[in-house]
Amino acid sequence: MQKAFVTKVRPGSISEAIKNKLEDLGFVVITPDDNWDIRDGYPFPDDCQVMVNTAGVTDTAKPGEWDWEKANKVISVNLTGAAVLTSDFVKATAGTPWVKTIIHLGSLWSRKHATNGAIYCASKAGLAHYIACMGYDLNLHHPGEYTIVGLHPGNVWGTPLTKRVQNKLLMERGFTMEQVADLYRGTIKPADIADVVEKVLGNQWFNGENIYLPNGDKR
Repeated sequence: MQKAFVTKVRPGSISEAIKNKLEDLGFVVITPDDNWDIRDGYPFPDDCQVMVNTAGVTDTAKPGEWDWEKANKVISVNLTGAAVLTSDFVKATAGTPWVKTIIHLGSLWSRKHATNGAIYCASKAGLAHYIACMGYDLNLHHPGEYTIVGLHPGNVWGTPLTKRVQNKLLMERGFTMEQVADLYRGTIKPADIADVVEKVLGNQWFNGENIYLPNGDKR
């Protein structure tokens, strides 16, 4: 029986699309309780073959509004939490006779700029570099056992987070409906991201790689 772990699943989210894809592939999908925090790690069963982390938080504070607590929350969830979760997965599953896959959902803004998003962008850039480095470490200490991959979508169509962002653009940033529609023209859908997840499962050619998923149209 194949087992996979997916962080918090919400209706209409990327994580729900990934969960559905894994179940279609025959995996039994484990999800944590609603009150779970990524920074606490997770007690993985030793026969878990896939770990998908979609957890992330952001904050659009202005330059003079950041303090230690506010900045640390974003970095600790998006970067430190991902490292802790990876470590727990490796400790639980090392030595099992199959290739294990670790997938972290990052952001295209790990290599782009966003207004009022400096800490978020930096945390996702750190996550991407962590994945690249951890690919080497996993291959050194557990050769042939793991594939760790970062998936970094840009704007995603139809998720609860997207709808919140679109409303903020309209209500707080003065965007028109036409401008918002143009911004999200050709954007990737959760099901498309789930299709990419399927392609990297167990594929050691992707170990340590970060895959960037911008809008389908090139502008």
